[in-house]
Amino acid sequence: MRIYQKSITLVTLLLFLSCKENLKSTKEDIPYHAIDKIDLFMGSTPKKIIAKTLDGSVFNSKEHTGKYLVIFIYDKGYLKKSESYDMVEELNTTYKDFKNKIHFIGIIKGFIESKKELNDLVSNSKIDFKQIDNTKSYKKNEKLDYNIFCSPAKIIISPEGKVIYSACGGKTETLNYKLDSIANRM
Repeated sequence: MRIYQKSITLVTLLLFLSCKENLKSTKEDIPYHAIDKIDLFMGSTPKKIIAKTLDGSVFNSKEHTGKYLVIFIYDKGYLKKSESYDMVEELNTTYKDFKNKIHFIGIIKGFIESKKELNDLVSNSKIDFKQIDNTKSYKKNEKLDYNIFCSPAKIIISPEGKVIYSACGGKTETLNYKLDSIANRM
Protein backbone atom coordinates (compact mmCIF):
# COMPACT_ATOMS: atom_id res chain seq x y z
CA MET A 1 0.00 0.00 0.00
CA ARG A 2 2.87 2.38 0.84
CA ILE A 3 4.49 1.91 -2.59
CA TYR A 4 1.13 2.62 -4.22
CA GLN A 5 0.81 5.94 -2.32
CA LYS A 6 4.35 6.97 -3.23
CA SER A 7 3.70 6.15 -6.89
CA ILE A 8 0.50 8.24 -6.92
CA THR A 9 2.30 11.14 -5.22
CA LEU A 10 5.17 10.98 -7.71
CA VAL A 11 2.83 10.88 -10.75
CA THR A 12 0.78 13.80 -9.37
CA LEU A 13 3.92 15.84 -8.76
CA LEU A 14 5.22 15.16 -12.29
CA LEU A 15 1.86 16.16 -13.82
CA PHE A 16 1.76 19.35 -11.79
CA LEU A 17 5.28 20.35 -12.82
CA SER A 18 4.68 19.62 -16.51
CA CYS A 19 1.46 21.69 -16.52
CA LYS A 20 3.21 24.57 -14.78
CA GLU A 21 6.02 24.49 -17.36
CA ASN A 22 3.49 24.40 -20.24
CA LEU A 23 1.66 27.47 -18.88
CA LYS A 24 4.97 29.33 -18.55
CA SER A 25 5.92 28.66 -22.19
CA THR A 26 2.47 29.79 -23.39
CA LYS A 27 2.88 33.19 -21.75
CA GLU A 28 6.38 33.57 -23.23
CA ASP A 29 5.04 32.90 -26.75
CA ILE A 30 3.05 36.16 -26.75
CA PRO A 31 5.46 38.93 -25.77
CA TYR A 32 3.81 41.77 -27.72
CA HIS A 33 0.26 41.31 -26.56
CA ALA A 34 -1.79 42.47 -23.61
CA ILE A 35 -3.22 39.62 -21.53
CA ASP A 36 -5.49 41.71 -19.29
CA LYS A 37 -9.03 42.57 -20.36
CA ILE A 38 -9.22 45.73 -22.49
CA ASP A 39 -12.36 47.77 -21.78
CA LEU A 40 -13.81 49.14 -25.02
CA PHE A 41 -17.26 50.13 -23.73
CA MET A 42 -18.53 53.69 -24.17
CA GLY A 43 -16.90 56.13 -21.73
CA SER A 44 -14.09 53.78 -20.69
CA THR A 45 -10.38 54.50 -20.93
CA PRO A 46 -8.84 51.34 -22.43
CA LYS A 47 -5.48 50.01 -21.32
CA LYS A 48 -2.56 50.20 -23.68
CA ILE A 49 -2.78 47.76 -26.60
CA ILE A 50 0.51 46.49 -27.98
CA ALA A 51 0.37 43.88 -30.72
CA LYS A 52 2.22 42.76 -33.79
CA THR A 53 0.35 43.56 -37.02
CA LEU A 54 0.09 41.22 -39.98
CA ASP A 55 2.69 43.23 -41.89
CA GLY A 56 5.20 42.61 -39.06
CA SER A 57 5.16 46.09 -37.52
CA VAL A 58 4.15 46.68 -33.90
CA PHE A 59 0.97 48.58 -33.08
CA ASN A 60 1.09 50.50 -29.78
CA SER A 61 -2.08 52.42 -28.90
CA LYS A 62 -0.07 54.83 -26.73
CA GLU A 63 1.60 56.14 -29.90
CA HIS A 64 -1.86 57.40 -30.89
CA THR A 65 -2.37 59.44 -27.70
CA GLY A 66 -3.39 62.93 -28.71
CA LYS A 67 -5.00 61.60 -31.92
CA TYR A 68 -8.30 59.96 -32.76
CA LEU A 69 -8.09 56.21 -33.23
CA VAL A 70 -10.70 53.98 -34.88
CA ILE A 71 -10.61 50.28 -34.01
CA PHE A 72 -12.51 47.81 -36.17
CA ILE A 73 -13.00 44.33 -34.67
CA TYR A 74 -14.38 41.69 -37.01
CA ASP A 75 -14.66 37.96 -37.49
CA LYS A 76 -12.45 36.51 -40.21
CA GLY A 77 -15.61 35.47 -42.08
CA TYR A 78 -16.31 39.13 -42.88
CA LEU A 79 -13.12 39.31 -44.94
CA LYS A 80 -15.09 37.54 -47.70
CA LYS A 81 -17.88 39.41 -49.47
CA SER A 82 -21.29 37.80 -48.92
CA GLU A 83 -24.44 38.20 -51.00
CA SER A 84 -25.78 40.79 -48.57
CA TYR A 85 -22.74 42.55 -47.12
CA ASP A 86 -19.27 43.63 -48.21
CA MET A 87 -17.57 44.73 -45.00
CA VAL A 88 -14.15 45.17 -46.61
CA GLU A 89 -15.43 47.66 -49.18
CA GLU A 90 -17.34 49.56 -46.51
CA LEU A 91 -14.40 49.80 -44.08
CA ASN A 92 -11.96 50.68 -46.86
CA THR A 93 -14.27 53.52 -47.96
CA THR A 94 -14.40 54.87 -44.39
CA TYR A 95 -10.62 54.53 -44.11
CA LYS A 96 -9.98 56.35 -47.41
CA ASP A 97 -12.35 59.18 -46.43
CA PHE A 98 -10.72 59.87 -43.05
CA LYS A 99 -7.18 58.40 -43.05
CA ASN A 100 -5.50 61.80 -43.33
CA LYS A 101 -6.95 62.98 -40.00
CA ILE A 102 -7.78 59.83 -38.04
CA HIS A 103 -5.77 56.66 -37.33
CA PHE A 104 -7.19 53.16 -37.97
CA ILE A 105 -6.44 49.59 -36.88
CA GLY A 106 -8.31 46.35 -37.55
CA ILE A 107 -8.47 43.33 -35.25
CA ILE A 108 -9.37 39.99 -36.85
CA LYS A 109 -10.97 37.39 -34.59
CA GLY A 110 -12.41 33.91 -35.01
CA PHE A 111 -11.19 30.34 -35.32
CA ILE A 112 -8.74 29.40 -38.07
CA GLU A 113 -7.54 25.96 -39.10
CA SER A 114 -4.11 27.20 -40.18
CA LYS A 115 -1.99 30.30 -40.70
CA LYS A 116 -2.36 29.72 -44.45
CA GLU A 117 -6.15 30.05 -44.16
CA LEU A 118 -5.79 33.46 -42.52
CA ASN A 119 -3.09 34.59 -44.97
CA ASP A 120 -5.32 33.64 -47.92
CA LEU A 121 -8.32 35.48 -46.45
CA VAL A 122 -6.28 38.60 -45.76
CA SER A 123 -4.51 38.69 -49.12
CA ASN A 124 -7.78 38.17 -51.01
CA SER A 125 -9.68 40.78 -48.96
CA LYS A 126 -7.40 43.72 -49.76
CA ILE A 127 -8.03 45.66 -46.54
CA ASP A 128 -6.23 49.01 -46.77
CA PHE A 129 -5.33 49.56 -43.09
CA LYS A 130 -3.11 47.57 -40.71
CA GLN A 131 -4.59 44.54 -38.99
CA ILE A 132 -3.86 42.55 -35.86
CA ASP A 133 -4.31 38.77 -35.87
CA ASN A 134 -6.40 37.93 -32.81
CA THR A 135 -7.65 34.61 -34.17
CA LYS A 136 -7.38 31.34 -32.32
CA SER A 137 -6.64 27.83 -33.51
CA TYR A 138 -5.85 24.43 -32.09
CA LYS A 139 -2.28 25.65 -31.51
CA LYS A 140 -2.80 29.22 -30.29
CA ASN A 141 -5.13 31.33 -28.19
CA GLU A 142 -6.41 34.83 -28.78
CA LYS A 143 -3.80 37.35 -27.70
CA LEU A 144 -6.00 40.35 -26.93
CA ASP A 145 -8.79 40.06 -24.40
CA TYR A 146 -11.48 42.73 -24.75
CA ASN A 147 -15.11 43.09 -23.73
CA ILE A 148 -16.59 43.41 -27.23
CA PHE A 149 -18.30 40.23 -28.39
CA CYS A 150 -20.17 41.34 -31.50
CA SER A 151 -18.85 41.59 -35.02
CA PRO A 152 -18.12 43.82 -36.78
CA ALA A 153 -17.49 46.32 -33.98
CA LYS A 154 -16.48 49.92 -34.51
CA ILE A 155 -14.82 51.94 -31.74
CA ILE A 156 -13.54 55.52 -31.69
CA ILE A 157 -11.01 56.51 -29.03
CA SER A 158 -10.54 60.24 -28.40
CA PRO A 159 -7.16 62.00 -28.20
CA GLU A 160 -7.52 61.80 -24.40
CA GLY A 161 -7.79 57.99 -24.60
CA LYS A 162 -11.52 57.69 -23.86
CA VAL A 163 -13.99 55.58 -25.88
CA ILE A 164 -16.40 58.09 -27.43
CA TYR A 165 -18.15 55.71 -29.82
CA SER A 166 -18.73 51.97 -29.61
CA ALA A 167 -21.16 50.21 -31.91
CA CYS A 168 -21.78 46.78 -33.38
CA GLY A 169 -23.16 45.41 -36.59
CA GLY A 170 -22.83 46.13 -40.27
CA LYS A 171 -23.07 49.46 -42.04
CA THR A 172 -20.88 52.42 -41.14
CA GLU A 173 -23.27 55.33 -41.75
CA THR A 174 -23.45 56.43 -38.10
CA LEU A 175 -19.70 55.95 -37.67
CA ASN A 176 -19.06 58.04 -40.79
CA TYR A 177 -21.29 60.86 -39.48
CA LYS A 178 -19.33 60.84 -36.21
CA LEU A 179 -15.97 60.78 -38.03
CA ASP A 180 -17.11 63.57 -40.36
CA SER A 181 -18.04 65.68 -37.34
CA ILE A 182 -14.63 65.00 -35.77
CA ALA A 183 -12.72 65.71 -39.01
CA ASN A 184 -14.56 69.02 -39.51
CA ARG A 185 -13.48 70.19 -36.03
CA MET A 186 -9.80 69.43 -36.69
